[in-house]
Amino acid sequence: MDLFSHFLSAVSVNAATISKWRLHTPWGVNVNAFTPGFFLTLLSGPPITINSGEQCYELSTGDALLAPMGANCRIGTPGASNFAPIEALEWQGQPSDTYDIHAHLGQAMAVTVGSQGTPSILAGVAFELELTHATLIAECLPPIVTFKAQQSPLLQQFHPLIQHIFNDSKPGYFAVATQVAELLIISALRTFITRQTEFPTGVLKALSDRYLHKPLQVIHEHYQQSLSVEFLAESASMSRSNFMARFKKQVGMPPMVYLNRLRIKQAEALLCKTQLPVSRIADQVGFHSDRAFRQAFKLQTGLAPREFRDQSQRLSA
Repeated sequence: MDLFSHFLSAVSVNAATISKWRLHTPWGVNVNAFTPGFFLTLLSGPPITINSGEQCYELSTGDALLAPMGANCRIGTPGASNFAPIEALEWQGQPSDTYDIHAHLGQAMAVTVGSQGTPSILAGVAFELELTHATLIAECLPPIVTFKAQQSPLLQQFHPLIQHIFNDSKPGYFAVATQVAELLIISALRTFITRQTEFPTGVLKALSDRYLHKPLQVIHEHYQQSLSVEFLAESASMSRSNFMARFKKQVGMPPMVYLNRLRIKQAEALLCKTQLPVSRIADQVGFHSDRAFRQAFKLQTGLAPREFRDQSQRLSA
């Protein structure tokens, strides 16, 4: 398996909601402090604009937008002058007044903003990624990524499926919606990454580096083992000093720091998904000293492993 497929295969959606938006001129929605990632695509109607403060994007029919780590922005119809806070919207299909991505809804949500003129119809997917090494890719992406309809034929194939899901409330809906969201996000990530010729410093830049591709693959396939800089340099057919300099320039950090970040990401996933003892998790992710693991974990997350586990369990309860 190529390393890019290895990353994409690790993309896993922990929770998701699918929603149908009807925006009438001159209305829009103010998305503020919305922490789940989200995907939007315009199904029909007038174009919409998305203003993130730093950049402004326009979506026409078939175009899409991905905010992999969430974003603050204004989503509006042409010439919108009234923006409703997203937390104040009256969603149909939501059992309570407070939005909860972990609510395991049995149907798609729907909202109408405004009432006059031809509405812009959007499909929205809010999602929470599981903590795996795939989040190392998400962290390297721009805050907002846009896709023009002609650039993403695969994403267009989801439109009929999303339209079907809007009207589906049968048992098993949540499982289907989560899997659709996952495939949609993987397709969007793949579409964006494969059309780029240059990336900012980070793992995506290193993936396209002919010298670093192999050591990155070694790190991701064997992070549980004791890996040395010398061994990784040898896999790149480079001297130790040249390898260290090239890795830091392309990835933005030394190889051992990157290795430890990956190990901690894997530990986060195990702490959330299992009840394994902390010492067992430390060993499984490549830390053969419990003390070193706890120090590295707190340095990266700001929490002790048990505190992290308690917090994640409270959030998912």
